[in-house]
Amino acid sequence: MMHDRIVITGLGVVCAIGDNYERFARNLLSGQGGIGLHSDIFPGQEVWAGLVAGPDPAPYLGALDRATLATLDRTARLAATAMAEALADSGLTSEERKPIPTDRWGLILGTSHGGRSQLDRFVESGADPDDPVNAHRLLESASHQHQTAALASCFGVHGPVITLSTACSSSGIAIAYGCELLRSDKVDVVVAGGADAFSKLTYAGFDSLGAVADQPCGPFSDAIGITLGEGAGFVVLERLEQAAARQARIYAELFSHGITWDAHHLTAPEPSGDGMRRAMAQALARAGATTGHVDYINAHGTGTRANDVAESLAVKHLFGIEAPPVSATKSLTGHALGASSVIGCLASLAASEHDRLPPTLNFASSRPGCDLDYVPNQPRAARIDRFLADSAAFGGVNCVLYGGRYQPDAVVAPVARSDAVMITGIGVVSPLGHDPSEFVEGLRLGHSGICAIRRFDTGDLNASHAGLVTDFNTRRLLPSVNLRRIDIVTQYATVAASLALGDAGLGISQRPERVGLVVGTSRGAAGSFEKYLASVAGGHWDHASAVYFPNLVMSSIGGNVSNILRLKGLASTCLGGIGAGLHALINGFEFLRRDPDCDVVVVVAADELNSLYFRLFDRLGRLAAKAEAPNLYDPAGGGLVLGEGAVALVLQRASRVGEGATPYATLAGYGLSNDARPDLGLEPDGHWLEQAARTALDEAGIDASRLDLVYGLGRGQPDYDAREARALRRLLAGHRPALSCVNGHLGLAEASSALFAVAAALLGLKHGEAYPLLAAGEPCPDLPWVRDRVRRGDYRHALILGGSEHGNNAALVLRHPDASAS
Repeated sequence: MMHDRIVITGLGVVCAIGDNYERFARNLLSGQGGIGLHSDIFPGQEVWAGLVAGPDPAPYLGALDRATLATLDRTARLAATAMAEALADSGLTSEERKPIPTDRWGLILGTSHGGRSQLDRFVESGADPDDPVNAHRLLESASHQHQTAALASCFGVHGPVITLSTACSSSGIAIAYGCELLRSDKVDVVVAGGADAFSKLTYAGFDSLGAVADQPCGPFSDAIGITLGEGAGFVVLERLEQAAARQARIYAELFSHGITWDAHHLTAPEPSGDGMRRAMAQALARAGATTGHVDYINAHGTGTRANDVAESLAVKHLFGIEAPPVSATKSLTGHALGASSVIGCLASLAASEHDRLPPTLNFASSRPGCDLDYVPNQPRAARIDRFLADSAAFGGVNCVLYGGRYQPDAVVAPVARSDAVMITGIGVVSPLGHDPSEFVEGLRLGHSGICAIRRFDTGDLNASHAGLVTDFNTRRLLPSVNLRRIDIVTQYATVAASLALGDAGLGISQRPERVGLVVGTSRGAAGSFEKYLASVAGGHWDHASAVYFPNLVMSSIGGNVSNILRLKGLASTCLGGIGAGLHALINGFEFLRRDPDCDVVVVVAADELNSLYFRLFDRLGRLAAKAEAPNLYDPAGGGLVLGEGAVALVLQRASRVGEGATPYATLAGYGLSNDARPDLGLEPDGHWLEQAARTALDEAGIDASRLDLVYGLGRGQPDYDAREARALRRLLAGHRPALSCVNGHLGLAEASSALFAVAAALLGLKHGEAYPLLAAGEPCPDLPWVRDRVRRGDYRHALILGGSEHGNNAALVLRHPDASAS
């Protein structure tokens, strides 16, 4: 079936062995490494690293305004170079060919550390969060989603724009997700890949763990340790029929993928390699392939003792004595973190294209436990029709891509049928309470969880209130698990996920490999981040904390939750600023609905409020001064009132929902869009937000007149709230469903706010209730707000919509289990 076949039509890369794909492939396949000894990174210290030669590459960023360009991190600059090459290579930007509208393009960036070099400058400049320049660096320029927003604006991408961060497997999962969006016909083109720039902060963290090699890394060899690198890579993905119709060059076909959690440890792989083995086995099974079809494995191969032995065992357990050649690209490029898996995929494509195995450099002799053919030191000729590209990551996230030479007449296994997906469980940790009954009762009564902050000093700040989680006792909420040594945001997420599984009647699964976990977050483990920064304050890089460094990866939340609750299925972590939880829910939905290896996905969004980020928001003038409630949808605005907490939802394919279960709703449709403004800001009329909502309604098979409930993401900022109101007026066109927003009750928890809204809508569908808007001001009077008291009714369809601070928009339609689209 052509519609199920996904092909690669464009390639772009910049890394230590090449500033474009042609040079990369030539150096790779001739065994010319790019790791060098650098004396200009740390004063008085030489370090081995795989760096991109020359100045910051920035010739492709002209679409951005001057102020945005001036603060752009090197990660985004590297990414723009690789993305421009991939798009040009695909012919999509050629004026001679009929263009594909950019609202049908998707952009998915996988990055481990985002704009981390901004943090290097923050640390070395005195680490003063009260300096507005520093505040902007930390809050905006350093964020993962800022890098993706810059790319979307630079290349005018108005379709789905997604940021994934699962440490070193980030770009592999980005490519896998791109394939799913194409199979769902949400887009016609996906540009997927990853980027990470070298960072002193990151290097110091790995060094504190004793993980850095004292020579260029030699994976699987007797030299132990990693060598850090940097780089970016992208592939252009299309459905085969479109690529063939536009006569695009087809480099390869991607047949399938496998993604798993280890559920073992935050920084060490499962010793037997079971998580990686399961990911490889999944990828082959979904494509109807066997181990005999694989001609080459591009290994994750970092050089660490634990990773190399576990990966070798995974290969041996799956392939037995017939294992194909295995080699490690990081021995040439260094470890490019979030970009490493796409670089490994590109290396596999080059090997297949030229029928030449890339070597593992710096290989002296095999270390104990590593006894495969690692193509030591010299490339060699070999026929490579199909390959596996492996990646593994902090948090225990494994991703394997199965691809190979495009053969027009090949018989390809059909993709599994798409199934309806239902929400069967809710768990909340919120300022209103810690189970759905407490949460919904607070909404009914119009209670506010916003209060004066006591956990840190706000005396010198303009703002003093937030929506805070109180009376949070993990021994009472989750008595079987000791969470005392876990950071607070992970405690929130773990409790919410456990409560949601219990609400769904599933408990902790007896088949953990069939239960996935998707996390949405904006700042990750913010408390650990603040403490790690303090450990290197003043540029004391040798004082980096080995305790807090592992929690800097955004997948640390999911890694800890999966380990505690023993969840071993699908793995992903979505970032996106405000509303990231809705992107996580859509991510889980897309992966689940065609995944034969997964029955359940737990989606959890979590945020913690700490002193550093509260101060940064305050110093940039984003917060409402001394306000006890936000002025939602009031033209006067006033600023944000921040919040925190976690929401977890259990998703199940409809065919897998057991008898006696009582689903809350079916996920009927969704839409994603992006404003793509030169300043990375908001399109004032809300045109693209409206487009996301209409796309969701179209997939659900209804129009706006069928909506009964609508929840927005108003936040007390006039530019955002007015934009959302304009979009709603056009969308509803005089129809008057019950309209509300829960941020007045809870404050704005960046990632979780959208899932708090989803939880309110789900509970409203169940109980026949719309919960009143709680706001300090007067919301625009021409919209059908629910005010003062609960509005009861027979609610069948709900819409949740909103956008991030960068104009990244999402909308979701929920359908009551007893309702139909007709």
